[in-house]
Amino acid sequence: METFRPTKPRDLMKPKSNSGNKDQTKNTKHGCFLLIGIVLLVIFGVSMCSKCSEEPKTIDSENVSKIDTSSLELSAKVQAKILVTERLVCPSTAKFPWDEPQQVMYAKDSTIIVNGVVDSQNSFGAMIRSSYGVKLKWNGKITGDDIYNNWKTLKVIIE
Repeated sequence: METFRPTKPRDLMKPKSNSGNKDQTKNTKHGCFLLIGIVLLVIFGVSMCSKCSEEPKTIDSENVSKIDTSSLELSAKVQAKILVTERLVCPSTAKFPWDEPQQVMYAKDSTIIVNGVVDSQNSFGAMIRSSYGVKLKWNGKITGDDIYNNWKTLKVIIE
């Protein structure tokens, strides 16, 4: 008959030979993923820097006709919304309703007037609808593909 012999505490402390290889394999896999991640980040960073070094294209006011007028209108509307939102008492509550679309009117000398309405809270917390008018002047230049930052604000009225 066999007798039961309890294991000694020092036998429990000895590492098994198979588990050591598994830990080493896991560390190698993690190292490979880390190395691949670093290489991809470096490649992405270099590609972004090469785009930054390109010369920006510019379009002077003589060639504004090459720009799609719908793009100019959209750009003016976006700029008007930004300017109106900045001037509200509670800008985080600003909502520009779809049932009252913005109107764009062209004036002389590359000037555009954008009219519309905005819903926002007043100083008492009540939602109110205000009309606004923004007069913008197109500076006639595009840096890169950016037409949104090329407006000069002439007047902003919120009633």
